[in-house]
Amino acid sequence: MKHPQSKPNIYGALMIVLVSALTALNNSITHGLPKDINTMQVVFFKSIVGLFILVFLNIRTLNKLYKTNIIQWHAFKGLMGMLGNITWVIALRHIPIATASGLSMTSALFTALGGWLIFKEPFKKTVLWCLFTGFIGALIIINLNGNLFTIYTLFPLASAFAFSASSLTIKRLAKNDSSRTTLFYLLLFMSLFSIPATVINWVTLNYAEILTLCIIGVFFALSQLCLIQAYTYAEASFISSFKYIRFPMNILAGLLFFSEVPGFSTVLGGVMIISASAYLVAFDKTRKRKK
Repeated sequence: MKHPQSKPNIYGALMIVLVSALTALNNSITHGLPKDINTMQVVFFKSIVGLFILVFLNIRTLNKLYKTNIIQWHAFKGLMGMLGNITWVIALRHIPIATASGLSMTSALFTALGGWLIFKEPFKKTVLWCLFTGFIGALIIINLNGNLFTIYTLFPLASAFAFSASSLTIKRLAKNDSSRTTLFYLLLFMSLFSIPATVINWVTLNYAEILTLCIIGVFFALSQLCLIQAYTYAEASFISSFKYIRFPMNILAGLLFFSEVPGFSTVLGGVMIISASAYLVAFDKTRKRKK
């Protein structure tokens, strides 16, 4: 492969596609976990294994990795990251992968809403209609009056909300710290915050289960590192549209590994959320060019 600087946008797009593939595989593994494994154990292994990998890869520049003056912001991001992962793991273990994936894309809608409420970003009527369309799509997937509705269908929305809160901190963190430093503290605080509940609810694991949880952690770390690579070399405006490939990839994973055929409401709602999110991205790019 050529050096990423020779074709940075293509390289970045490939990294985003790889992130989507790793995420779909990770979701599939999580979806198939034995029910007796505690959710907190999954989140703890996911974060601690990722932390070890990141430290190992940056062992020679460790002093730069943990250098920060805004530890409180990292702690908040880690807390939201932990809550987002807890609700996401619970969702994956109780509802179809495609349903969870479709609803998880509402994070872009929550982020846009948060940007307006917290950072006072421009909020035109078209954006309001866009948010309305996206959340209607979420309601179509949830299908409150349907036979398949369960309380667990709401967990991907809770996860999306927590992840969007975590994402909003990047605006503050990026001014001071590198992406790797942000990832280091995200994994560190996720690990620390999950320890009490993990210890209290600990379930004895066999070697195969430990290995499976470690694989989840490895895939999570690799996806985060690939994401950093993508946004380091490529233009964010170019690669932003490639992230929506995760929805069809998750549908494919559900079909291949669990014979889960998504219903019409899941596909329709997912398309509506993707369309709304894509418009928000386009609106944001236009707004930034006018500055």
